Amino acid sequence: MKKAISIALFLMLLLPTVALAQPKFGIYANIGGMYYLGDLKETALPDFRTLKLTYGGGITYQAGDIIGLHLNYLRGKLEGEDAYAVSPARRNRNLRFLTTIDDISFRVTFNFVREYPPRIIPYAIVGFGMFHFNPTHNGVPLQPLGTEGQGVPGYPAPYSLWQPNVPAGLGIKYRRCRWAVKLEAVYHKLFTDYLDDVSDAYPDPAVLGSAAAVYYSNPAIVPNNRAIRGNPTRKDSWIDLNLGVVFYFGRCGLDNDRMLEDCEDLYKDLHDIPQ
Repeated sequence: MKKAISIALFLMLLLPTVALAQPKFGIYANIGGMYYLGDLKETALPDFRTLKLTYGGGITYQAGDIIGLHLNYLRGKLEGEDAYAVSPARRNRNLRFLTTIDDISFRVTFNFVREYPPRIIPYAIVGFGMFHFNPTHNGVPLQPLGTEGQGVPGYPAPYSLWQPNVPAGLGIKYRRCRWAVKLEAVYHKLFTDYLDDVSDAYPDPAVLGSAAAVYYSNPAIVPNNRAIRGNPTRKDSWIDLNLGVVFYFGRCGLDNDRMLEDCEDLYKDLHDIPQ
């Protein structure tokens, strides 16, 4: 009993110190590249001609040895272009798009090893987010044109420029107390097929509201009589690869030159306390 009371008193005295010492909250910044998958992309492999810069950041909270919580912001561009296709029919279709992506998501990471004492930590990522996009062709916004007849009776409703997505991926980080470097690859599952403004069939040109809508609906190099513009059975998506730096608030001991060692000793002592 006396031993249990002594341990309890020790923990009560130690808790304020642990709260200050454990660097659980942090901020981070990322930079990398992103590429699109959809109707204007023949394969899932990245095409360096359409690989675009991405950057962002967020806040993080390491809830324990395994689970981390993150509020993430991502900004970048996505591009697809039939001119880069191998298939002559695709090149003749002559569709293209460029859009800026602004994505905010809540993510959970699951470490494959304990946060301490390993310093190299692989992890999985899953989350939910909302993103804004606005596909353009030669700088002309495509959504207001209704290139597949959107908004006309008998055709689909206009698609929203705000859409949900599910980010999922893998990462690895090297952590040294208050600092960490991380590398992540994240796939974004979408629930829209209009990221590229291409989904289903060519509309009747007579129902389109302007000459611009007629042209951007079917800018084929050689006039074609194809009925299908895209593949509505497969949604669009994107992949981003990023390198980031994390700074955790708090401290890992009083000796700044031995922050990592002091922090690991502290965690070790807590785990080794008899039950």
